[in-house]
Amino acid sequence: MKIKDIEDIVSEVLFTEDQLYERLDELAAQIDAEYEGKEPPVLLGVLRGAAPTVHELSKRLKTKVLFDWIAISSYQNATRPTGDFLVEKSLTLDVSGREVIVIDEIFDTGNTFAWIQDRLKDSSATKIEFFALLEKKERHLHDIKPKYIGFQVPDKFVTGFGLDYYQQYRNLMGIVILKVNA
Repeated sequence: MKIKDIEDIVSEVLFTEDQLYERLDELAAQIDAEYEGKEPPVLLGVLRGAAPTVHELSKRLKTKVLFDWIAISSYQNATRPTGDFLVEKSLTLDVSGREVIVIDEIFDTGNTFAWIQDRLKDSSATKIEFFALLEKKERHLHDIKPKYIGFQVPDKFVTGFGLDYYQQYRNLMGIVILKVNA
């Protein structure tokens, strides 16, 4: 879905498809440089929202990677995190002795990354890094800093490229603020 397909309900376009792809190119180059000659890291995508980011990032990587997914939700059909997590899918790979890059579409409160970090502490992973396509600095509640950040966004509800509005618009090829949230 293109932004022009829903322009009548878009209040503001934050990032276009081209801007997202350009930034993912830069982040992929950074990861490639850091993992050159190393064992392949595990890209651990946080479903559902991180699926487009993981897909597009991995297409740009020259580094071999392993994939796994975890599905948790802290929004549960709301526009603000609830603080409670519903686990829908757990990690399936053995990450002991491996570096893990946890990928989520947005880092706002940090609750998701903190929850995952707590669960991975006993995994014997050699390193755990965090990747967020978007970051809302004003909302941080935890002392976690993603190593890889795509863009800073305002403290408004954003939609598109994996981010949903009541499970809709995840397939929007851009990041927008909808008029219903303005």
